[in-house]
Amino acid sequence: MFSGYMNRNYIEVYAKQQGAFSNIDYYIVNTFDDIDEQPLVEGLSNYFYSNDKSFTGIYIKPENIERFNRIKDWAIEYYDEI
Repeated sequence: MFSGYMNRNYIEVYAKQQGAFSNIDYYIVNTFDDIDEQPLVEGLSNYFYSNDKSFTGIYIKPENIERFNRIKDWAIEYYDEI
């Protein structure tokens, strides 16, 4: 998930199908295996720091837990690296 640029009122996400929200630009992909993980990591980082340094409240589907566990530390350290 990408948090967007300044003064924009929508976000951009990768999705397997078009969603129902008009303020989201959906980039449809067949699989999440070949996408660039940076926007996902940046979105997770923004969430983490906006929620008292916690991922509490995010629902991760069971099939995505392994990937989440692999990138969550990158998300926590994301803004330290740029």
